[in-house]
Amino acid sequence: MLVRSHLKSLLWAVHFNTSLDKLFDQTNDASYYSYWMNDGSLILSVRKISKKALEFVVRVHGYDLYHDRSSSGLVLFQQLNCRMAKNILPISLNGKKYLSDFQPAFASKIHTSYLGVPDRGINPSSTDPATDLVIVSCSFMHALKRIHLIVETLMLLDNKVTWIHLGGGPEMPHIQALCEKLPANITYQLPGDLSNTDIIDFYLQNHVDLFIHMSETEGIPVAIMEATSFGIPVLATDVGGVGELVTEQTGILVSADITPAAVAQEIKRFMSSHMHTADFSISVRNYWNNNFNAEKNYNDFIDTYLQ
Repeated sequence: MLVRSHLKSLLWAVHFNTSLDKLFDQTNDASYYSYWMNDGSLILSVRKISKKALEFVVRVHGYDLYHDRSSSGLVLFQQLNCRMAKNILPISLNGKKYLSDFQPAFASKIHTSYLGVPDRGINPSSTDPATDLVIVSCSFMHALKRIHLIVETLMLLDNKVTWIHLGGGPEMPHIQALCEKLPANITYQLPGDLSNTDIIDFYLQNHVDLFIHMSETEGIPVAIMEATSFGIPVLATDVGGVGELVTEQTGILVSADITPAAVAQEIKRFMSSHMHTADFSISVRNYWNNNFNAEKNYNDFIDTYLQ
């Protein structure tokens, strides 16, 4: 099965290169960039075999990087892509270390290049300190996101909490069933699939006290970047590159194997800590601006790797 997958991808890459030949009229006067180290970068690797002057850069994220996330246990053509690319750009320091350890022969051209999100504004302050604690999560409802841990945590809280999950997916029926068991002090909303515009509008119009993310595996989540861009503190599991987003300046980083009881204790501590203040929200937003602002990061990327 693995051999068949290799052959299928390789044949597709050869076929696609025929179209590129027509488009660029046999010249090398083009800049090439693959956003993922998958079929796109394989096309460019195959192209470079016959056009040695060609240069390309490739980003690498999660499923296209970590072998244990591949259904076959192996990211196809990773070594070939690393050999052929001019620069390989993991989106996290964690990813850079993983790839450099796995492909040490190419470590000198592996460089971290953070993604980013635009500045869309600031989350509004709470106008009534007596209101419920508002906790938001945002992700596709996949089992890997472990949204059930959030619900199980809420069951252990005795203060009034409103929890809102932004996003739908196959786990929705399971999460809905769990939510029916929540105690009376917990209010929840599951609006389902939303556009990114809807999500941004939500953050602009609704105060959020805490963003929570319990995923068991990640690259470096855009959902957390967006929350921090609005100045929202974060509680998240230490997986993939999450620890590069969630620091003492932005929130609470917890172990990937944390229990609901331990998460509940972290939320209780958060409520009476310096993190639950307007000053800390400024700290959160400043950290995003210094590290994950799209305008800065993408301009740096273009200047460094595409010019």
